[in-house]
Amino acid sequence: MTLTLAQPRASVAAGIGFACLGFALYTCMDTAVKWVSAGFPLYQVIFFNSAFGLLPMLAYAQMTGGVGQLRTRRLWLHATRSAMGLAGSFTCFHAYAEMPIADVYAVLFCAPLLITALSVPILGESVGWRRWTAVGVGFIGVMVMLRPGAGMANPAVLGALFSAVVNAVGFLLLRRFIASENRISFGFYANSTTTIATGLMILVLGGVMLTHDPAPTWSTQPTARSITVSRPATELPLTGPQLVGLLSHSPDYGRLADPKLRADCLSGLGYSAVTAVLGARQVDMHGQPGVLLLLPADTPKTVRALVVEPNCNSAHTGLLANTLVTRP
Repeated sequence: MTLTLAQPRASVAAGIGFACLGFALYTCMDTAVKWVSAGFPLYQVIFFNSAFGLLPMLAYAQMTGGVGQLRTRRLWLHATRSAMGLAGSFTCFHAYAEMPIADVYAVLFCAPLLITALSVPILGESVGWRRWTAVGVGFIGVMVMLRPGAGMANPAVLGALFSAVVNAVGFLLLRRFIASENRISFGFYANSTTTIATGLMILVLGGVMLTHDPAPTWSTQPTARSITVSRPATELPLTGPQLVGLLSHSPDYGRLADPKLRADCLSGLGYSAVTAVLGARQVDMHGQPGVLLLLPADTPKTVRALVVEPNCNSAHTGLLANTLVTRP
C-alpha cells in the first residue's frame, strides 16, 4: 500500500512545483508584455510571443517521440481552444497595456473560481459546500475590486474578465481530453493558430501602412508655438502622500466626468481613449482651476500625474502640470 500511494503523492508535489514555476514565468512574460506594449501594436506583441513559444514546443516534441505525435483526431477541440485563446490574448494584453499589472491579476485570478464552478457541468466533478463557500467569497472579492458601475465601464477591465473566462474554459477542455490527446498538442495548436492569425495581420496592416503617404515631416526650426508656449509645471498642488491617496478614492473628474469628454481629453494628451484613469481630483493650480488625472506610467511603481484645464479636449488639452509620482 505504501508503494501504491507514493507515486500519486510524488505526482501531486511535482504538479504543484510545475504550477508555481509556470506562474512565475507567466509573471515575467506579463511584465515584459506591459513594457513593450507602450511602443508596439498588440498584434505584433502577440505574434512574437506565440512564434517564439512554438520553438521549445517543437524541440520537446522531437526529443520525446517526434513531431508526428502532434497529430490529432479532434481538430474541432483544438480549433475551439485556439479561437478562444486568440481572443483572450488580445483582451488580456490590452488590459496589461492599459491597467496596472496588480489590478489585471486581481481580475485574472478569478479564473480558478470559474474552473471550480464550471468543473461540475463540464467534467461532472463533485464540489462540496466548503469549496462553494470559498468560490462565493472569492467572487464577492472580485466584484468589490471591479466596482460595479464605474469600474465595469472600463473596457480593459471587461477584457481581463473575458480573458479569465476563456482561460477557465480552456483549462477545463484540456482536463477533459488530456487522456486521449498528446499534452504538447494543446499548446502547439493554440500557438500555431495565434502565430498564423497575427502574422497575417502584420502582413495586411503593414502593407496598408506602406501604401499610404509617409507621415509629414516637421521643421526643426523654432516656431511661434514653440517660442510662446511654456512648458508644463512639474510642481503639483498636492503632496506625494495625497496623490497616492487618490488611487484608493473615487475619482472627482469635474467637467471631465462625461466619458466622451474624458476620452477626447486623453486622446489629446497622447493616450488611448480607453486608458484607465487611476485617480482624479479637481484642483486649483496657481489660481487657475484644473483637473488632476493619475494615469499609468511606464513601470508599475510609478504613476503619471497630469493637471489639465477643465475644458481639456483633443484640440487643446490645457496641460498645466506633468510629473511622475512614485508609489509607496
